[in-house]
Amino acid sequence: HMQGWSSPLGRHLLLIVTHMQTQSIVLLLTALAAVGGLSVRAAGKRGGRTPARSRTPARDRSIDKPDGTRSTAATARMPLAAPWMTPLKKALSHGGTQRKARDRSAAKRKHVQIATVDPLSGRPTVRTVVSRGFLPQRFVDGNYGASTSKEESCCLTFITDDRSAKFSHLGRGETQGCPIECCWWLDEASVQFRIAGRVLVATARTTDPVLRAAVDDVWGRLGDSTRRQMFWASPGAPSGEGDAEVPRADDEISLEASHFVLLIVVPDGVDELHLGGGQKRIVYRREDRALASSPTCTLNNLRGAVWSEESVNP
Repeated sequence: HMQGWSSPLGRHLLLIVTHMQTQSIVLLLTALAAVGGLSVRAAGKRGGRTPARSRTPARDRSIDKPDGTRSTAATARMPLAAPWMTPLKKALSHGGTQRKARDRSAAKRKHVQIATVDPLSGRPTVRTVVSRGFLPQRFVDGNYGASTSKEESCCLTFITDDRSAKFSHLGRGETQGCPIECCWWLDEASVQFRIAGRVLVATARTTDPVLRAAVDDVWGRLGDSTRRQMFWASPGAPSGEGDAEVPRADDEISLEASHFVLLIVVPDGVDELHLGGGQKRIVYRREDRALASSPTCTLNNLRGAVWSEESVNP
């Protein structure tokens, strides 16, 4: 056989066969590459995009808090004081790190509407205020001086001026437990929380040790620019009039000399409403014994608080 292939005719036939085998191999490899490309494109269509190597850094597990700070994942896993706090915090962090960097600030999600009633005229008044976060649980438990726990209560905190109308509507600190309702619309999550309850009012002149300690705690977390607002001219007075005594940049900003007021909302009912597609509504009620038996509003009422929740029609 080798002698046959060594003849001129045999060598010519061998070249033809070898060339055909090479073309077959090339065609086979081309076909395999084409099939592989189709598989990649098909996988990309099923996944919504062409697969690529991820260059995304480790996911940020911190959460925006209503007071503008960030809590770590460990803090976020702490038990919550009320069941409605879970969806509220989820709505507050809606979008997470998918937002543009300048939009991840909690500033626009800190704005809450609160409604009060003028006791003289009986007329309701609503205005937008800035949430200062949840009151730390240690003030409810009574161990505010010794505990360093970052656990939060279900009480919302706001600040105001002791010359404002809402300060008068809420008892001027002389009468505790005036009714109040907050409305928190979170546009990114398309959810509204109406939080109703009674309010505790505290200032630097408050004699209750727990409330006075809470005043110091919130004041200590404010920036100097916000503290100086408590020395502006009287709210509602004609422009250019009033008793403005704003401290200079190098002066000490004294809490005792300011018009600072801390409002602590002790909630007893929350209405959670999801709008848009798949609307739903959940009503939460505090049904503990203290709510029914206590004629006054105190932080002690929240110890052992029991909440119920019910799905209702939107």
